[in-house]
Amino acid sequence: MVIALPIITSCSAVTDHPDPCPAENDITLSFTMHTTARMSDGSRADGAGHEEVDSEYEEFEDAVNVNDFIFFIFVGEGDDATLLVKNKDIASSTDPTTMITGAPGSYTITTKIEKQHLETVLGHPARPTSDDEVKFRFLIFANCYSPKDDENTVGGGRFTNYDGLNIGVTTYKEVMDEAIQWGFNMDEIYNDNEGDSQVSGLYKGYIPMFGTNNFTTTERALYASRPDDRIYLGEIDLLRALAKIRVIDNIPDADKDADGYPKINNVVIESSQSHARQLPYDALSYINGNQVHTPNIFSDIVPGTDNVYRYKLGVIEGKAIPEVGNKTVRIGYIPEQRIAHVNGNVNEGMPQFVIAVDTKRNSDGSVEQEVYRIPMTGYKDDYIFEFGNNILRNHIYTLSVNRVKVGVPADITLSVVDWVQQSLTLDYTENVNISDRISWQSGTYENDNTETGELVLLPWHDNNVVEAICTFGISTPIGATWTASLPVIEGTPDAFKFVDESGNLVSTISGTVDGKTLSKLRIVSTDPSPRDTSKARLVVTVSLANGKYMEARICDAGKSYKNYTIVQNMQ
Repeated sequence: MVIALPIITSCSAVTDHPDPCPAENDITLSFTMHTTARMSDGSRADGAGHEEVDSEYEEFEDAVNVNDFIFFIFVGEGDDATLLVKNKDIASSTDPTTMITGAPGSYTITTKIEKQHLETVLGHPARPTSDDEVKFRFLIFANCYSPKDDENTVGGGRFTNYDGLNIGVTTYKEVMDEAIQWGFNMDEIYNDNEGDSQVSGLYKGYIPMFGTNNFTTTERALYASRPDDRIYLGEIDLLRALAKIRVIDNIPDADKDADGYPKINNVVIESSQSHARQLPYDALSYINGNQVHTPNIFSDIVPGTDNVYRYKLGVIEGKAIPEVGNKTVRIGYIPEQRIAHVNGNVNEGMPQFVIAVDTKRNSDGSVEQEVYRIPMTGYKDDYIFEFGNNILRNHIYTLSVNRVKVGVPADITLSVVDWVQQSLTLDYTENVNISDRISWQSGTYENDNTETGELVLLPWHDNNVVEAICTFGISTPIGATWTASLPVIEGTPDAFKFVDESGNLVSTISGTVDGKTLSKLRIVSTDPSPRDTSKARLVVTVSLANGKYMEARICDAGKSYKNYTIVQNMQ
């Protein structure tokens, strides 16, 4: 699953140039995705109190295809919440305030809310001093594209009339009514390669995910928020649409010969479903962060000999899995489906593992092999699995092969645990965060008006300039470069300069964000006897990894001004 921590800011603060706020009337929303959260209502379906299991293969299991990512923001609650924002192509946006950056496990999304749209949906002009509540509902679809086929006649991830989803008109239920019909073919997940291969070469698609949640703020907080003083609204958990299958080669070394036999050669999972539903059962009633307990099966049929679909499990080294140790593990993914007997035959069950074990190498180089078929309904009367009648999405089903001997049933154990949520959570590692607000050194200035944000410089003394000295701290992004400048807004151009470490006068000064060291600025006037009053705005910008800039709001968040104004009075 994926947790999103939506954050509202009132200024378009991420830009292609150092001017941080090209559209003061817009509001931006920012959140970041990474994998940390756990479900609040886990199944613990095997009854053994197992902990949730994380992803072994993050590049596939936790990844979001940025070109297949749709999100909506509604105003209101429940099914009647009204559409405010829709976006299905954030990766190709040319708007500097609308972008997605990052990699599997961590993505930062920023999007713009046009104030006029918000006012339209609210039904009144902006009221920056109002404490009236504003309720938002967020809806996210990730990795959902799937083409139509004979069985999946609707396809997935695309709205038949996306342009007809109108701001201020379309409701949450109307969007969901179409998405509920989406499905996808498992051929979109698995490669055609039938050979045993590394996981990275076996899977081609990403796992579809869905999430929704409600949040509440106030108009005052909404319109007053800034990039450095965001509104924390909460979390959105994205629920994976598939279950994960794991098979562990847990045959002890003591049972192996000098050549390492017996050992598992390959594993196939036989499924009764070739398609999956992208949304969970009763999606309109789904509560954020909860595990599912009822399947949403694509084709609700009893498993039969005519509907067996085979998926090869890929290999991943067990050293990445703490509870397994240095064992070889094979993993795969299957849709939600019934655990049932094939055509009513109690000797056959679906889904089932087909495990080929190489038992020994002969003198001529040939390898003997034993094939074990292990239905999830139970195995050889010795292993009756008690984890329900269904395969459920976002669960992990793990089979451990503990011992094999030719001609007798394998010694196995099978368990099911919750899959740790893939979470979209705001950690700010890619956003600008202020650890210490600007602080002016006493005695280095004439007056500091903290209500208006104006700092008046001391006049020159005996033809010697007097430096105004301040410090501030930026905690993230680590390694980024900050740059301070003094654009003049009144009076003489170049009326102010910075003093660098060598004592030189410079127009801009830069430093590196390390999250620990306070940065220091030394500001001077350039004219010992000015005939006019000059003013400049102190601006600090931070360069981001994607080539854009974000302004660092180093002033106190509660003040009405965004930047300090440096003043040199006429003499």
